[in-house]
Amino acid sequence: MIQRVDLHTHTNASDGTDTPSELVENARKAGLAAVAITDHDTLSGLAEGEEAAQRMGGIEFVRGVEVSTGTDQGEMHIVGLWVPKDCEPLETPLQSCARSVASATREFWKSWQRSAYTLTWMMSCTRPAAKAWAVRT
Repeated sequence: MIQRVDLHTHTNASDGTDTPSELVENARKAGLAAVAITDHDTLSGLAEGEEAAQRMGGIEFVRGVEVSTGTDQGEMHIVGLWVPKDCEPLETPLQSCARSVASATREFWKSWQRSAYTLTWMMSCTRPAAKAWAVRT
């Protein structure tokens, strides 16, 4: 029997909409055998997601992260799976990545403001990712 999994998801800790618990619950309801939370540049949703999977049962939880980085070719995202629980050495570099991404995002929106588009940008201090919409005027 083929089992379905999703090893690349995002919660509201980065650019998703569901809490980690909601994401795991929705994955279980969808019949997935396993789900990984791979938020951008943060591990903050992993404990909640893992606890939810243990409490609900019936779904394997995979600890993950999506690391933002840059190359000469442009931005790159690297997905890491099976992140250990005790990974303090990873947390400081991830926070640095999140700050760099936020800074680059601000610069991008500044350049758009000089264009013929009207921008609406919503950013919560509790989330490292920005939500934005562009409308042609």
